[in-house]
Amino acid sequence: MLREEYGPRLRLVHKAFPLRPEPDPTVAWNDYRARGWARAAGMPESAEFRPWPAGKPYPQWSLPALEAAKWAAALGQEAFARLDARLFDAFFAEGQDISQPEVLAALGNDVGLPGQELPPCLEQGVYRQAVLADFAEAIGHYGIAAIPAVVMPDGEVVVGAVPRSHYRESIERLLAAT
Repeated sequence: MLREEYGPRLRLVHKAFPLRPEPDPTVAWNDYRARGWARAAGMPESAEFRPWPAGKPYPQWSLPALEAAKWAAALGQEAFARLDARLFDAFFAEGQDISQPEVLAALGNDVGLPGQELPPCLEQGVYRQAVLADFAEAIGHYGIAAIPAVVMPDGEVVVGAVPRSHYRESIERLLAAT
């Protein structure tokens, strides 16, 4: 929404931050996650967050979805934007396991991308190093330990789901300084 509001004056660079870079078979939907999703859903202008479907296995890791996003970005910014939005809805609103290659391929197809090309890329780890490089930069250079996190050009790091007005204030401050 802010991109539409500010147009070319606002440049967003998406980086990957795997919460679980390795599969963790102990991860499950729990009260902690439920409270976080409820907080996010209660924010003004929030996307849709539905509780994880009862009895459905929770994704054990986040790397495959981030690799899929890098794959889409390689197809172009519009492809990335479509898949990124679809991944978000699939996970948070629909309870889909976006760590599964077949789910990711179907989501790619949903947004007009050649989803059948994605599973071999995931199997071969074509975009894995790019994801891990983003992760290393976030941790090592910026000290980021949680998402969402936004790094402003002046080095300000905004962590957590904050109101859009907070971003707008930061953007206006930066634009006024240029």
